[in-house]
Amino acid sequence: MENLNFEISKTNEAASITSIVEVSPNQTGLLIELRKDIDNVDDEKIKKEAGKYSQKKNGRIAFIAMNYNHPLGYLEAKDKEEFPENIKAKDKLNNLAHLARIGVKVEARRKGVAKSLLNKAQEWALKREKIGFWLDYRQDNITAAKFYKNSGFINIQEYEDKKGIKRFLAIKKFNS
Repeated sequence: MENLNFEISKTNEAASITSIVEVSPNQTGLLIELRKDIDNVDDEKIKKEAGKYSQKKNGRIAFIAMNYNHPLGYLEAKDKEEFPENIKAKDKLNNLAHLARIGVKVEARRKGVAKSLLNKAQEWALKREKIGFWLDYRQDNITAAKFYKNSGFINIQEYEDKKGIKRFLAIKKFNS
């Protein structure tokens, strides 16, 4: 993939997707800046995580939805079975890809960006013979809960993570 120049900008333009790109090693900086912009996450933590996805280690992948040279959102997934602690329903996660993170810029929300990223990740997962996705999210994240429910995810377990934060574990099986 050629080395493209991207801009992180606060734009109020319509959030139409012109492409969804797979993050390559030369685009790790874009993923880092996008996560900082959307998630307000610590620089070092993002750099460590983004490097894993750009190197495609352990079945990891990241996609970025673009409006020309403006990133709108991202999705990170992996096909290895690495489950959080306190998960009792591990047997229900067999052969499912892990939807690790999804984020969309505020001005691009509710315009199909997350759904398009999810569809791209599903194509990727099906190529790896996965039958669906699993994910976990904070119980107090109402926006995420609505999106996941509308996207066909079903909550299968409530649990507390290591920090005592209440979370839901959810799955979505692909149609055959």
